[in-house]
Amino acid sequence: TLVVNANDFPGLLELFDQEAELAKLDRSGSNLYQLHCASCHGAERQGAHFYPPLTGVASKYGRSEMTKIIENGIGGMPGFAFLSKEEKKALVAFLRGEKDTNEKVGASRSSAPEQSRLKYAHRGNNVFVDQNGYPAIKPPWATLTAYDIDTWKIKWQRTLGTYEVLTGPNEPWTGIKTLGGPVLTASGLILIASTLDKRIRAFDTDNGTLLWEHALPGSGMATPTVYQWKGKQFVLIAVSGNRERQEQGSYVAFTLP
Repeated sequence: TLVVNANDFPGLLELFDQEAELAKLDRSGSNLYQLHCASCHGAERQGAHFYPPLTGVASKYGRSEMTKIIENGIGGMPGFAFLSKEEKKALVAFLRGEKDTNEKVGASRSSAPEQSRLKYAHRGNNVFVDQNGYPAIKPPWATLTAYDIDTWKIKWQRTLGTYEVLTGPNEPWTGIKTLGGPVLTASGLILIASTLDKRIRAFDTDNGTLLWEHALPGSGMATPTVYQWKGKQFVLIAVSGNRERQEQGSYVAFTLP
């Protein structure tokens, strides 16, 4: 059996001509950020969807490190080697919270290879939402599916997680964004905590029945770890903190009594 959790909500993808956009703007750090970074990291650097906030990036990286990341990228972030030296300097200053004079930066380009100077870019993976911020299609917005790998047919599928404000006592789950995977145990349990509704859950591998759930102090958007210690089996999940409320992340462990 192969068990997969998946999101199902629409995205809005838009291409734009970078040079044409830049020609309209002063190439200040704030404008460069809005053009190249805001679609992923949020207009106020607060983070968006799967992308981290940049509000505290100056405490994590020095000026030269930030410049190198902008040039070469990091993780899933692409590099922006086509930016000129002056543009990179202005963008770093803005991200560090330093004075943005809003003066027009020179239009000279770097010596990056021609193929790295992309004519078009996209404005990020923006979720298509309704007036209340929920995905603008009918639920479920996330599912957990079990496949029979002998036949590649679906054994069962169920909605994963829910927005509690949209779900009454007798109403079906809506599904909610999931990031992180499940763990399957030899005894036939599926353990998963990857949803934004701050719960860890156990499902029956054979039929998808919900067997147990427990509230977490934050979103467990990671894959649980199962291990044994002193003859007991434990389940460990990494739980995210909240930067706005100065809350640290944590690890939460469970075991049978």
